Amino acid sequence: MNTLRRWYSPYAHARLWKQSAHLLADLVVGVALFSYVVTMLSTSFGLAVTLLGLPLLAITLVTGRWIGAMERGRVRALLGVSLPGWPALSPVGSWWQRMVQRFKDTPGWKGLAYGVVMLPLGVVTFTVTVVIWSVAWSMALYPLFGWALPYDEGTWQPSGSLQALIWTGSF
Repeated sequence: MNTLRRWYSPYAHARLWKQSAHLLADLVVGVALFSYVVTMLSTSFGLAVTLLGLPLLAITLVTGRWIGAMERGRVRALLGVSLPGWPALSPVGSWWQRMVQRFKDTPGWKGLAYGVVMLPLGVVTFTVTVVIWSVAWSMALYPLFGWALPYDEGTWQPSGSLQALIWTGSF
């Protein structure tokens, strides 16, 4: 009984489920952020020849800071880690000086870069998480359904863990 408790006890901890939820949510967050960032940057740069593009780019850079704040909140909620925020920009000068200040805002650009990188990162973390959970559950439940799998007496049959890996398609 101690062995079973040791094997299955990690499934009882909320930390494991929160970490898995964070990794699985990376795909959804990545798609949303990538779509937003690419759309806003494309529109901003496309309209840069007019006077609408520069203010739109400044607004996009402000939302880059919001992306960072949202991700810090998600990390705090699901992983229990508190990350420091960036200092706020001081609103000085005219609207033109504030807009130029936004263009030089490193945290805003980093937030937008994170939004672009989050799509491929989200695909990878989602895929790896689903594969690991599929293998873990198929191996954990194999004793319950292994008897129902086809068995041919005339062929070589692997034994033990190798047999479980091959029959569950988790190799």
